[in-house]
Amino acid sequence: MESVATITHHPSDLLREVGASMNWRHPEISVTVPMVTTWKAALSATQSALGEVDETVIITRIRSKSERQILRQVALENVQADNSSSSAGVCSIRTAYDITSLPYPKLSSESTRKKLKENAAKTPHFSTDPYPFSIRATITKRTLPVLKGNLILRGIDYSNDDDPREVLSSVDMLWDTGAQQTIITEELLSESFRQHLKDTQHDPYRSKDGLRVQMDAAIGFSNTPITLTAIVLIVPKSTVPNERVGILFGQQQCIDHISYRSIPRRILKGRGEDIGEEMWGDIVLDEFIDVNDETVSL
Repeated sequence: MESVATITHHPSDLLREVGASMNWRHPEISVTVPMVTTWKAALSATQSALGEVDETVIITRIRSKSERQILRQVALENVQADNSSSSAGVCSIRTAYDITSLPYPKLSSESTRKKLKENAAKTPHFSTDPYPFSIRATITKRTLPVLKGNLILRGIDYSNDDDPREVLSSVDMLWDTGAQQTIITEELLSESFRQHLKDTQHDPYRSKDGLRVQMDAAIGFSNTPITLTAIVLIVPKSTVPNERVGILFGQQQCIDHISYRSIPRRILKGRGEDIGEEMWGDIVLDEFIDVNDETVSL
């Protein structure tokens, strides 16, 4: 993870990223230049060939060989865990006291029970378990935190920047601390990228649960935007409740790599802050762990 304000590359690396995006989105465009030309002449001819065509491109940091090896190892460990017969692991939180001495709560008063009963009557009915994917969009906007993100998805073993990639712009990512890792339904992806993911080169990262791919993402938190790189799971919508197409921002390499404060709308309003009813509240980022396991404080 790092700041998304600017990024510095050698021009050749920058043009390689831009060229890969052009090739993926507009393969029909061509440009003709003399066999012996200059840099500026070639760039000018390319600009003329584009005409009115212009697209957003997300420029990513070049991953070192060691960083890519770390991501590859994470993906392979995920697949091994999926294919094992053991149940999903859980971890207790750390406490500054003896958890076995936790007291039992006092029974609520009559007035409190009355208020709870009134609130229960106003609570939307969930057709299945209260899992993010089972909640309709109109309810999601009011009950679950949603982050906005620009994503680039690639296969784990992509060989160069010309390999197929999927760009998802300004997408909603549901904040889900219960998801073991970030999950993306394949129906959100373009047909061409879905066909690419069926290639046998991705088989080492395919398991009974789905397919692992690499995600480079620029994500907006309440106080700052950051970029992160993580291994995410691609699944068919049929595997999630309500078959909702979307993204869950989950634990591995995402939530479990950040230190944050979540401040719901009711708390902010209680402080006297003006915040719209359509907002969940704030998720403030304090520090995070990057792909090299280094801590970055904000």
